[in-house]
Amino acid sequence: STQRHGEQQVSDMLNPEAHDDHHEEEPHHEGKKLLSSGSKDSSGIHTRTASEKRWLLSTLTTLFIGYMGYYVCRSDLTVTAPLILREWSESGIADESKFGLLLTLGTAAYSFGKISMGFLVDKLGGKRMFLAGMGFSILSTVMFSVVNSYPMFVIAWVLNRMAQSAGWGAVLKIVSGWCFQSEFSKVTSILALSYLFGDGVARLYLSSILEYYNSWRTVFLLAALFLSVIFAISLITIKDHPPGYVKPTATKPQYHELVNVSVSSDEATSIDHVGSSETTQPTSSSSSSSASASSSSSSS
Repeated sequence: STQRHGEQQVSDMLNPEAHDDHHEEEPHHEGKKLLSSGSKDSSGIHTRTASEKRWLLSTLTTLFIGYMGYYVCRSDLTVTAPLILREWSESGIADESKFGLLLTLGTAAYSFGKISMGFLVDKLGGKRMFLAGMGFSILSTVMFSVVNSYPMFVIAWVLNRMAQSAGWGAVLKIVSGWCFQSEFSKVTSILALSYLFGDGVARLYLSSILEYYNSWRTVFLLAALFLSVIFAISLITIKDHPPGYVKPTATKPQYHELVNVSVSSDEATSIDHVGSSETTQPTSSSSSSSASASSSSSSS
């Protein structure tokens, strides 16, 4: 009995999550458990308060519009490409092959950023990175509109694409703090439409500006201004988590706590190595076994 108790203690230390699940089982509606936090009614079913519902609607709506806004500062280069190429050719800045290289470097930066920004999103939080990506995209778009040398155009566009790579990871991070497990796929599927609508709306908006002003630099500046308005709104209308959320702290036992764990009893059992498949027999049994072996040997 004591030995089983000791083994249970070690098992709990090795697998704290299973221990928590065992002792914290509460009735809940299947598929309605929040990914991070949530309130419960008297029956233990997870529910949302009126305040949480308002903030959820505000956050998801802003994420949808905000990610659409990202494309205003991404599609501007495609819409204005003919005018940019004509200016570069007349000024001797670059030719079509250099423009193609610019696009390639931007795509490479975006791909690299998808991985590296993921680590930053986990570390700094979804809202911070969503706004940071938007802010740096605005700055780099303004920078692209005012420079006059090919290397500076490349730097501005690479920075823009790198900044924009933080957007979608940040969206998913924020959604994971709000949605029930049964809702997550549906919500992200709807939010994913933002990049389709964003690209289409951005091209229409930017084309109308280009037709009116006939200046690619003006298009870039107004694109940055448009995203700046969304940035200001997002500061107020997005929350990472429901109000009152307390971030859980995960603690893992240290190695020295798992080694040489002893159970004090009449039949003491010492565990010298964690995870060993061999079971050490009680001390008293070992002594009696040794004594029997000696006695048998003497009689023979």
